[in-house]
Amino acid sequence: MKNRILILVANRNVAKLFESRSFRDELKPIKLISNPFFSKERGLQENDADTFARHLAFMLDREQTRHRFAELVLVAEPGFLGKLRTHFGRRSGCLSHVRTVNKELTHMNAKQLGQHIADILEEVWHDPVRAVRNSGLALSA
Repeated sequence: MKNRILILVANRNVAKLFESRSFRDELKPIKLISNPFFSKERGLQENDADTFARHLAFMLDREQTRHRFAELVLVAEPGFLGKLRTHFGRRSGCLSHVRTVNKELTHMNAKQLGQHIADILEEVWHDPVRAVRNSGLALSA
């Protein structure tokens, strides 16, 4: 889907997936994903966070392979964002259509998040290279 931006807001315990179909529309919540590897009895171990990042990367890679989004925005606290980048980069082989925000914003709702990342969304929606790429035209040097 060429005109869809996915926004994944995540930390080690939870991830929220949103979509944007136009610059003017509010973000639409799609999915809430809890870390299935977390256990209250033993807490969250480092390898649990890594496994959760791998799980999210697999989900995003599947969406990318099926052409369900044109761009991706990853929003996460620094340590977890690094894990997401590592695993998503390994799976997809391409991070050129990914923007990142190095902050913990999982507490925000769709409206708050949209306001917080408005500059990034505006850049993505109005990027002329993106527009040419999505039109199917070739870029010339």
